[in-house]
Amino acid sequence: MWKKLVIILFALAGTVTAGIAYYNAKMAAASGSYLSGGNVVGRIHQAPSGISGSKIGLQKGDKVFIGVNNPKDGTPLGWQLIYYDNNYEYYLTTPNSGGTNDVIISKPISGWFSASTEDIGSMNSMDAWTYPGSYAPVTEGKYISILNSLNSTLSGNPLVTYRDLTVSYKAAGMSISPAQRVRLIANIADAYYGKIAFLPGSYEIAWTDSGFSGQWNLAPGNIAPNDLKFHAPYYTADFQNGAGVSGPNAVVIDPASGGSYWLSTSTAALVRPFIMLDLENTVFGIAKGITGGLANVIDPSLSNEKMKLRIYKSQLTAQFNDIQNDKGDSITKVVKDGSVKLSVNANAGSDVNGSAYTVSVMVFSDSGDFIYYEPLESAKGLGLYEFDVTNIPVGKYKIAVVNEAYNDNTTAPADCSMISSLLPLEIVVPHEITYTKTPQPGASTGDYEFSK
Repeated sequence: MWKKLVIILFALAGTVTAGIAYYNAKMAAASGSYLSGGNVVGRIHQAPSGISGSKIGLQKGDKVFIGVNNPKDGTPLGWQLIYYDNNYEYYLTTPNSGGTNDVIISKPISGWFSASTEDIGSMNSMDAWTYPGSYAPVTEGKYISILNSLNSTLSGNPLVTYRDLTVSYKAAGMSISPAQRVRLIANIADAYYGKIAFLPGSYEIAWTDSGFSGQWNLAPGNIAPNDLKFHAPYYTADFQNGAGVSGPNAVVIDPASGGSYWLSTSTAALVRPFIMLDLENTVFGIAKGITGGLANVIDPSLSNEKMKLRIYKSQLTAQFNDIQNDKGDSITKVVKDGSVKLSVNANAGSDVNGSAYTVSVMVFSDSGDFIYYEPLESAKGLGLYEFDVTNIPVGKYKIAVVNEAYNDNTTAPADCSMISSLLPLEIVVPHEITYTKTPQPGASTGDYEFSK
């Protein structure tokens, strides 16, 4: 009797130990070492075949990181996409000695006109500006040193493209002589050529005036004034002196209207840089999570979160072959809170910074919305990658994978493959035990049935 009891106790202890080990292993697999979980914003830019719709592609208002810090406080600096121009012109000028027959060379370039999500400094206009001449753009002053401190970190960033430095003065129709206008263009090109961040007076935002005697107003063409509004005034690249203006006054953007007005010399305003971003090779973007495990992906338009971008690199590959159960059978259904094996061929390796190539799973709704995301493990060539579907509701989904150089510790864009082809997966309710009749006294198990 005692011997039998001891054996039973040992068996129970073994069962409990195995259960704890299984639980710990499952929890470790669910949380992992990737800070990806929680509610995070995400956007697919280059969708796999079978996924389409209005939410695909980076959009106006999306906020992204490009791997640079704010020179003001060292925190990661985000950029808000304002206007996509697929045919804006980058101008170069070659003035002749007379200044009246300058050659203007232009070429079309695509890019996102983008503003920093935070300012990079603040100063009053007397400190900000030098005095280069009436109605001329400012080419020196303290704000230039602030921009340069940012540009030193932007130098060589592959996402930053050319930006128009002269068209506002070429197209503004100012009541000045042609020779004076081309000199202004040349001055801007001389001052800003080679720089990356700029203030909005030096982009394609045209300025109009009433004979240099009244307040200037913003005439942005394709860029609506409302898109330039922020919570406080910020500088343009222009100022006025004379024509009824007492002293050199900075021209700033009105936070209420998006228009412009003169700022008195003693009033402070923000320095908010603008850049042009080439994001054509972006595959997707997603914000950093707050926990381990599965990310619940939400639309970027519903949040102020900033996304870390994934940029296509041909050396990363991910071929999605099959979804399997523990027996190795191909499946299209799995019980809720279960797990599946993803058969993937993804090349192992790391990027130039040592970030390991990582296989991540992407879950789309049956209608094509990007709704879940999770890094699984380091890429290992052809192999099986376990995907725990715990916390995903019952329903029909489309599954894809991507191979990315995953790194939680930087906001710099990550290298990645294209998103793989899609495979269907339905999450179903587990079979529930049900009684077919009221059991009678002394009934055996044969009197019960369960749902098939």
